[in-house]
Amino acid sequence: GFGGARAWGHTGHQVIPMVALQQLNEEQRAAVAHYTTGTNLSALGVLPDVYARTRDGRWSLPLHFVNLPRDADAYRAKYCPATDPCVVRAAVNFTRLFVAEGYHGPPCVDGVQRQPCSLSFLTHFESDLHQPLHVAYGFDRGGNTVPATDETNASVRNLHEVWDYGIIEHFSGANNAQKLLTILDKWMRMNADKVAAMRWQNLDTDEQLVAAMSSWANESFYYARTVAYVFAAGDEPRIDDPPDPVVITKWYNDHNTELVIERLVAAGVRLAQVLEYVLAQWAADDGGTTTAADA
Repeated sequence: GFGGARAWGHTGHQVIPMVALQQLNEEQRAAVAHYTTGTNLSALGVLPDVYARTRDGRWSLPLHFVNLPRDADAYRAKYCPATDPCVVRAAVNFTRLFVAEGYHGPPCVDGVQRQPCSLSFLTHFESDLHQPLHVAYGFDRGGNTVPATDETNASVRNLHEVWDYGIIEHFSGANNAQKLLTILDKWMRMNADKVAAMRWQNLDTDEQLVAAMSSWANESFYYARTVAYVFAAGDEPRIDDPPDPVVITKWYNDHNTELVIERLVAAGVRLAQVLEYVLAQWAADDGGTTTAADA
């Protein structure tokens, strides 16, 4: 389900590209920078949420999530058919479109007057598929129809919003991208082995790209099933009978803080890997010689 507000919140979508760019080398950053002339990847990462709420952008709303049946035990490709595309297919397709643009495509334009560019959509959807309640159950629209209150955050209205931005604001404050990046950087330094393990083993082919995106979505669904609906220590998940409303306690926010940090880091590290994959395709198509910096 797609929330009333902001997938990973505005701040999460700003910071994931920052994490990604830190992972790239100077030459790789220069190649990506050709597309962000006059803007930046953080602004482009936020844009698809804004665009989806415009009249021209409504078609893109279903691309931000995937709804699974209540009896699903894992994400599978059948839940995201070509006739009814979802966030996983969108992340793959916009990666393919960005590959096709090569080193010298038209730079992205920041603003909702027109459809976001492939890099903007790829950045956003790869991030969305790491938010557990964007790969969740259709019957409650990914927690959107589960009322929730948090006495420390009046803007939270449902369980989906708790995961979009409520937990982030609990440990990082509201709209503070720099503080959130500092927290993620510190976690990455202390968990270097975990960060290294987040990368897909080999990401060299389109087939591997599809497998990676599907696996990352399946991780999110695992956390949606096993963690998001556990509202008190020692409880089983209350997917079918959540309290009405769910009261988001300090325990719930604290208990899920590290998981949210981990999902944001994973989104950034893997976005970098997807961008590396794109650049490798460009180099192969180009005979491996030209980069944006040389052009």
